[in-house]
Amino acid sequence: VQTNKAMFELSQVYALSSLPLKAFETGVELLHRKPAHTDVFRFLLKQLADNFDEAHLEQIVKVYAGPASAELAREVSHMLASASSRLLSSRSESGRQSAIRLAKLAVRWSPTAIEPKIALVQSTSLLWSIEKNRPVDQLFIGFCVDVTELALMRRQSTQLSPLSVESFLEAWVTELAKFGSELEHSIQKMKAEILAVFKIDKRTLSSAPVFDLSFLWEVFSRLKKRAPIGAQLNDSLSEPLKWEQSLKVLLGLENWVASNCEIHECSQCGEVQKEFSWQCRTCNSWESLSVWSANR
Repeated sequence: VQTNKAMFELSQVYALSSLPLKAFETGVELLHRKPAHTDVFRFLLKQLADNFDEAHLEQIVKVYAGPASAELAREVSHMLASASSRLLSSRSESGRQSAIRLAKLAVRWSPTAIEPKIALVQSTSLLWSIEKNRPVDQLFIGFCVDVTELALMRRQSTQLSPLSVESFLEAWVTELAKFGSELEHSIQKMKAEILAVFKIDKRTLSSAPVFDLSFLWEVFSRLKKRAPIGAQLNDSLSEPLKWEQSLKVLLGLENWVASNCEIHECSQCGEVQKEFSWQCRTCNSWESLSVWSANR
């Protein structure tokens, strides 16, 4: 008991002395000795919040065997989901596999939360495993599947803001825009398959579609209003894409939702903020921000 107490105090001294690696190493050794010690686990999470490392996070999450309150589970899930999203930016197969593994862990920690589900959709997306000889038809169907999953999440909860998946769909748009007229031709050719993915009956195309994709148009509207960031983004992001218009006609959507969706309101404390985040900065509630309408 005295040894464990001394190790915990030592790890805290290391942290105060700006020796984060030593603080983490000592804390991990103690967590192996006392895997159910919540205070040690929280201490290690705090160290990772300041000096993040995906491998270290995965290590302590697998070692910890103590109780998990709803707040702790949501905090861990948030860190795992964020780590998963960051790993995808490397565009490497090893990074993608690690991202999938962390996303699955995030879902296990908080099965009802939206953020880990988005991380799982992103990490398993066809976008991150593009083969050089993959047909454009197959690539676009992968895009439709991802959009369908996100639209279903949006139907279940208004807390899924377009801002939360903007970077993911931006990556899709950038990739698809490379194909130009080839993709537009592919969309028209695969009309029946695309409608099947979105569960839209051909007979309803003249009226409102069964599957509401207004969420997708919200995101595209935001992307087109933003200036392209970096040389890697295709210039066509700032203009209406031909394939995007083709998809719109195909699904029978006549009206675009042109909302900026910049303002969000917390359902717990009522605080209104411009930037989207998964946790309210005022009351610390998780996934409590929803799009605020100025017309209410």
